[in-house]
Amino acid sequence: MGASDRIEAFLVSSVFAILGIRLFLDLTGYPQVGGDSLHIAHMLWGGLFMLVAIILLLSFVGRATQWTAAILGGLGFGTFIDEVGKFVTKDNDYFFQPAIAIMHVVFVLTYIAARWILTSRSFSKEEYLVNALLEMEELALSDLDAEEKERTLRHLEQADPENPLVPALQQALADARLVPRGVPPLSIRIKHSWIGLYQRLVSLPGFATALILFFVFRLAIALYQGTVLVLVFGMGMDTVSDLRFAADWVDRLSGLPVTGWGELFASSLSSLFALGGILLLTKSRLRGYYWLQRSVLVSVLLTQVFMFYREQFSAVLGLLINISLLVILDLMIRQERVLEERRGTAGSPVRNSEAPTLQSSSAPTNSDLSGG
Repeated sequence: MGASDRIEAFLVSSVFAILGIRLFLDLTGYPQVGGDSLHIAHMLWGGLFMLVAIILLLSFVGRATQWTAAILGGLGFGTFIDEVGKFVTKDNDYFFQPAIAIMHVVFVLTYIAARWILTSRSFSKEEYLVNALLEMEELALSDLDAEEKERTLRHLEQADPENPLVPALQQALADARLVPRGVPPLSIRIKHSWIGLYQRLVSLPGFATALILFFVFRLAIALYQGTVLVLVFGMGMDTVSDLRFAADWVDRLSGLPVTGWGELFASSLSSLFALGGILLLTKSRLRGYYWLQRSVLVSVLLTQVFMFYREQFSAVLGLLINISLLVILDLMIRQERVLEERRGTAGSPVRNSEAPTLQSSSAPTNSDLSGG
C-alpha cells in the first residue's frame, strides 16, 4: 500500500474523531474538563496526538510506523478541527452553523491536494531509485513480503539501469528471504470479495436493467431534494403552497438564500451528470460509470457543503452513502476496464482526461511512491 492509502486512513481517522467527539459530548451533556476554574479544550488533545505522530515519523522507520502515524495524526487533526467554530466566531461558538461545512471543505481540499501531489507529475529515474531504497527498509528489518518485493522491483525497473545500485538491489531482492504475508487487512479482503461478486453480477442477464433502475431512482431523489426541499426550506412552505406561486415564481425565487441557490445548482449539475451516465450505460458500461462517478463527485465536493450548512450532522448519512457509492463505482470502473481488455474491446483506450484519478495496476504509480 502506498501514500494514497495512508492519506485516506488519515482522513477517515479525522472524520471518525469528529463524529466520536460530537456523539460523546451529546451523550454526556458537554462536560467541562478541568473543573470550575479551567477548561481544557479537546483541541489540545488533538495537538498531542499530532505531536506523537510527528515524533514517530522522525524517530522510527518502517511501514508500520507510517500507518500508526497516519491514524494517530488523523485522530489528532479531527480532534483539533472539531473546535473550528470557537475560533472563527467572536463569542467562541462551538455550535456555529457553518462549522461542519467548513470541516467538510477542509477535508475535500486536503484530499484534492493530496491526489494532485500524487498524480500531477511523473517521477524521475532517481526518485524511483530512492523509493526502491525506502522499500528496502523492510528487508533490513527482516519484514519483506512478496508484495513489497514485487513493488520494489517495479520501482527498480523504472530507475536508471546504468546506476550501479540498481543491479545490486535487484540481486539483494533475488536473494532475500521473504516473510509470510499473513492475513490481508480487512479492507483488502473486502476489495477482493467485491471483485469476485462484481464479475458474477455482470454475467447476470438483468444486471444492466437493475443498474439503470438504481441510478434512475437516485436521480429522482436528487431532483426531489434539489427542487422541493431547497424551495421549501429556503422559501417557506407558505410560499411554495401559495396558489399564485406558479404565476410569479420569478419574484418569489428572490427570497431563496445564497446557500439554497448553491445547493440547487450543485444538485442540478450532479443530476445532469447522472442522466448522462444513465444514457451511456445502454451503450458502454465503462463510459457510463465515468459519468456516474462525476455525478457522485459533484455531490461530495459541492452539494454536501450546502447540505452540511443547512442540516449540520443530519447530512452525514448522505455523505457516507455518497462516499460508499464513489468507492463502489471506482471498483466497478477498474473491473470493467479489465473485462474490456479481456474481451478485446479496448482497442481505443480511454483517455487520461476521462479518468484522472484512476491508475493502472500493472505499473508503478505515483501513489506507491513517497516523492523522493
